[in-house]
Amino acid sequence: MILFIALFFAVGILVIAAEYTKRKKCIESTIGTVIDIDVDRKYDRNDHRMETRYYPVFQYDVNGETYIKKSTSSSNHRFKYDINSTVNIMYDPNNPNTYYVQGNNDGFILGIIFIVISIILLFAL
Repeated sequence: MILFIALFFAVGILVIAAEYTKRKKCIESTIGTVIDIDVDRKYDRNDHRMETRYYPVFQYDVNGETYIKKSTSSSNHRFKYDINSTVNIMYDPNNPNTYYVQGNNDGFILGIIFIVISIILLFAL
């Protein structure tokens, strides 16, 4: 059980570190547009819908080149982003494929959740 808790804690630290590293590299900004909402539905063995996740698809331009990126973070709420709404995209000038949406802290939140759960499990022992 301790190994499981340590693994959970380590995953949380790695997620936060990866998000921090990405944000250190993404120092340029541009305006992006939500051009689509990709819907991912999960079904059980009996074809009953269990979960629906919504992934916004962003389009942004850097140095005359257009980038279209499906978000790696999703929501179970359809209207977190509206199609044709604009967002501030922070991108890595050396690799504009690396980006994040300013104000979206899902990566940090996920890492914190892993750490908090591991601490709770440790105290539950």
